[in-house]
Amino acid sequence: MAMDDEYAYINPERTRTLLETPSGFALFDVDDDALKEADDTWVYFRDVDTAKNVMFTLGFVKFDDKTTAWDGQTGPSNELIRLIRRYCKGRKHLIVQSADIKVIIEEKLNVKCSYDKNVVDELVWGMKNVLREFILQEKYNVTREYRCLPVSKGLKQCLKDHLINLSTTELDANFIPKIGLLHYLNITLKQVPRMLRESYGDHVCRIGEHIKSNSMYARVLARILVPELAPEYDFCKMLSPDLALKIQEADKSATKYRDEQLTMHDREIIMGALSILLSVPKQRDDIMICVKLMEAEMCTRLMLLEDPHEKFVRVPTNLKHSTFRRTLLETPSAYVGTVYRCKGSTSGCLSPRFRKC
Repeated sequence: MAMDDEYAYINPERTRTLLETPSGFALFDVDDDALKEADDTWVYFRDVDTAKNVMFTLGFVKFDDKTTAWDGQTGPSNELIRLIRRYCKGRKHLIVQSADIKVIIEEKLNVKCSYDKNVVDELVWGMKNVLREFILQEKYNVTREYRCLPVSKGLKQCLKDHLINLSTTELDANFIPKIGLLHYLNITLKQVPRMLRESYGDHVCRIGEHIKSNSMYARVLARILVPELAPEYDFCKMLSPDLALKIQEADKSATKYRDEQLTMHDREIIMGALSILLSVPKQRDDIMICVKLMEAEMCTRLMLLEDPHEKFVRVPTNLKHSTFRRTLLETPSAYVGTVYRCKGSTSGCLSPRFRKC
């Protein structure tokens, strides 16, 4: 994954990042959006296709002995120093993996560096997760241990939030993109309503203060500001009479803003947000179901791998002495209560019971 030099120099919304790879060092350009919230950084690197939107390769230098990387006495060392100076001089900072490397680069190369362990650990996990496809020279050098460490705290917390009873080292290449997409959709369902309310609330008499439902607020906002594109809704039937009256007043108050100041770009944003808030909840719920099924399959597979020489057969489950975990899942139109059977330390796992033959 390469990028042209002109773009690399002029793009101000990307941050240079130096990563130590199994056999050398690689320099990347990372979109600042992926770094805004450290706990969410891993989501942008959940798979290669997603990572391509936020990360670009600037260069890679292979070393037979990485202890000579900064001495300036070998060809690879000089190549690495030139690479960093070429792309990092005059930039806001270079993200590095350790405080020691920060000191070395700042003293020897006079390049400003940044080392924040919370940010770096999440970013490094993400870059390692997709490294094979960005640095082809490392395609067969990336071990599971290298890829999984340091553990992503954001991913670990996401597993906990969704009652996924798997460690981050047990996740396979199919599961991480799914759970990552689930988390990304949850982020979207928080960010989009906040953006709508902050950007347009003043122009509709702060009607959002009376509407808790984000999807309903998007419907009301679209009908007031983009009536020519928004579907028709009978708010008198959908909402209380008092609130329906407030919407009518907000509609009248917004006339001047709608006719004179609302741009085509604003209209696109509002309609796009409406589409997201009406469709994404169902997509999220479908993915959640898929994630739980994948978890069940992985738990079963891991259990069978504990002793590959034993044979197992499925037997009916005796629920008399079982304990359960209850989960409330929000769907587009209601709430669904789900019960998960807890078996020993595998709380929340949906795997079936087996016995040895």
